[in-house]
Amino acid sequence: MDFKWMSCGGCLVDGAGDLAFASPDESLRDMIMTRLKAAFDGWQLYSIGADLDTLIGNTVDAELELAIRRQVETSLTQDFLPRGSFQVKTLPSGSFIQVFVYLSDVLMATVQVTVS
Repeated sequence: MDFKWMSCGGCLVDGAGDLAFASPDESLRDMIMTRLKAAFDGWQLYSIGADLDTLIGNTVDAELELAIRRQVETSLTQDFLPRGSFQVKTLPSGSFIQVFVYLSDVLMATVQVTVS
């Protein structure tokens, strides 16, 4: 079990005054989002981030969608989820691409990549 954290960095306290703990699903979602948001070299010892910011400025096309899916899959399989245990889907819309991560057909995380 992981602790729940406030946005300002402190431990979250539940209604009874005890330290709040995250459920396994919440912890898994948080870890997936961390990897989606992190830069590839954002961790000094481990390169785990999807590094989606590097794609800003590209043209929305099938190649870009494939690159996004590959970067997300690589980041999630780096000492975390087994290959084939999750699905990464993309949906282009105008100047951005929405990225969805599913685990056992349950939406675990989504992120929007603004590209042009």
